[in-house]
Amino acid sequence: MRNWYLVTTKPKQDELAEINLAAQGFKVYRPLCRVLKKCRGKAIERMESLFPRYLFVKLDNLGQDWSPIRSTKGVMHMVRFGNHPAKITDDLVDAIKQQEQAVLNGAAPAQYKKGDKLRVESGAFYGLDAIFENYDSEQRIIVLMNILGQQQKVILQAEQLEKASD
Repeated sequence: MRNWYLVTTKPKQDELAEINLAAQGFKVYRPLCRVLKKCRGKAIERMESLFPRYLFVKLDNLGQDWSPIRSTKGVMHMVRFGNHPAKITDDLVDAIKQQEQAVLNGAAPAQYKKGDKLRVESGAFYGLDAIFENYDSEQRIIVLMNILGQQQKVILQAEQLEKASD
């Protein structure tokens, strides 16, 4: 029987571990998310691990040799509870995959949809209108706002916004 297990990677080596495990024939899953990062003053969208330093690996309980995992470049160790590797249910992994696909395809995982009209209820932009764009990796909200005559992307906390009444 095959189950998902959790593997810890070395810092900033999630992708390297994923590539090396897959090259050895292991079925690997690394959930991804979109992240806005500043690079030379410009916001750039990048794909990063949803759970930094963790990968899911599907392994056979009986016939598969797990020992190469420990010596794979980028891998630290398998997550264990006592002497037993941490088993992850297929349902949990499937739910993470569905949520990941919804977010990567631009669907909002919570109360707003792309294009929803919002109003800022607190902070520096209090009283201004905004248009929902997306959620970031920390579930803050990316909105479009008309600032100084130009449409700008602004990241706000969910509690700062309310759906605008039309």
